Amino acid sequence: MAFDVSSSKSPFNASTERVERVLCFTAHPDDIDFGAAGTIAAWTAAGVQVSYCIMTDGDAGGFDPVDRERIIELRAEEQRHAASLVGVQDIHYLHERDGYLEPTHEVIKRVVELIRRIRPQIVLTMHPERNWDRIQKSHPDHLAAGEAVTRAIYPAVENPFAYPELAEAGLQAYKLPWLWFISSPGSLENHFVDVTDHVD
Repeated sequence: MAFDVSSSKSPFNASTERVERVLCFTAHPDDIDFGAAGTIAAWTAAGVQVSYCIMTDGDAGGFDPVDRERIIELRAEEQRHAASLVGVQDIHYLHERDGYLEPTHEVIKRVVELIRRIRPQIVLTMHPERNWDRIQKSHPDHLAAGEAVTRAIYPAVENPFAYPELAEAGLQAYKLPWLWFISSPGSLENHFVDVTDHVD
């Protein structure tokens, strides 16, 4: 699902030809790989600079009791490898605890800081609405990630008086052109990307 947050233009006009930077926020390592890897591969193949922000360390992920003491390190290694396969090198972590992510002002401020620092044309994140048809698609961290990023984008990213310490540090307000959601509930999709050339 894609929204143009700067004008009334259709989301179908967000072509890679005028996009230079994309910033993706997800809750856990691997969310972006399941949710948008083909789209990201298409962007990087077109020369777009894509950055990831993983909001938790994924420390509660998986069902295997082996190597639990190394789970954060293992998931970070896996995320680096998966990102490299689709042409992404720039990965940021907020280091929130897996299963405890909330759209608090501290989290929102850190999202605002990263968006103002990178100044992407597109922010891609998880959909903040619950999917009642398959509850497992609506992990609370996924919903919190989408909500925190949405709250950050409006009004805080573009408001010079929101988190004024960021402006004082040189991170000026920025009006984001596009907000894209992945993992939307059922019938809410309004934009599709052909990833045929990137399936492998």
